[in-house]
Amino acid sequence: LARSARSSTGGQAMIQLTDISGRAHAIHPDAIARLVEPGNHGKWLGINCYVKTFDGHALEVRESVSLIMELIKSAQEAKP
Repeated sequence: LARSARSSTGGQAMIQLTDISGRAHAIHPDAIARLVEPGNHGKWLGINCYVKTFDGHALEVRESVSLIMELIKSAQEAKP
C-alpha cells in the first residue's frame, strides 16, 4: 500500500500513506514530526500508526511505524 515517489515539482521525494478509509495521502518526510503506534483499541479499528505533522495534523494510517520509517529513509536517500 505504501510507497515512496518523486513529485513532479522539484523532484523532492514524497511518501504515500493510506488512511483507514482507504484514501491515499502523499506527504513529504520532512513534514512528519512524530510516529506513534496505537494501543489495542486503535489497532482494532485498523490504525497501525498515528502520523503527526509539524503543522498540527494527524493521520490515522494502515502502515506500521517501522514501514513508515523505512519509507522515510528511502525517500531521504533519493534526494538529489
